[in-house]
Amino acid sequence: MGTIQPPVGPKGSDIFASHLYRDSEQWQMRVFAYVPRNGNAVDEALRKLLKDKDRLASEIESALGGLSVSVDLYPAEIASLLTGRKGDTHE
Repeated sequence: MGTIQPPVGPKGSDIFASHLYRDSEQWQMRVFAYVPRNGNAVDEALRKLLKDKDRLASEIESALGGLSVSVDLYPAEIASLLTGRKGDTHE
């Protein structure tokens, strides 16, 4: 989170993470990523990771020191996210 300065920017972060918060009896954290389509190899690898629910959960568990997590993917399209319609999973 932050910005990149000239000559590349200014450009804000493309990955946002909320703080942990309690929802009923569970702790939750939200992660949003804006990854360019047809980007470079890093963009494509991140896009692939974000589509793979099990691998993403494994990466997050590892980063949190082995804490058990579950992952729910968001819809890929903004319209689906706003209307609650089921669409493609998050890309």
